[in-house]
Amino acid sequence: MAIFFEKSTHVFSSYDLWVANYTKGQKPVLPKPWDNWSFWQISSKAQVPGVKSPVDLNLFNGDADKLEDYSIKVNKKLN
Repeated sequence: MAIFFEKSTHVFSSYDLWVANYTKGQKPVLPKPWDNWSFWQISSKAQVPGVKSPVDLNLFNGDADKLEDYSIKVNKKLN
């Protein structure tokens, strides 16, 4: 599986990266060839009031204004 991933990432490298990386570091470990990330899933065990099971916890790489700009950009691509 890892060999397939390493050989095929160039096909996907033009896409924004949503990386799952459960580290205690200040930033995620990125797969090659990415040098930046859009979303980082930092946990799959977060707790939300009213939800009985664990949930994913994700961070956006930017502030609220950048997240709004990002969502507008993605929405335009989908429509």
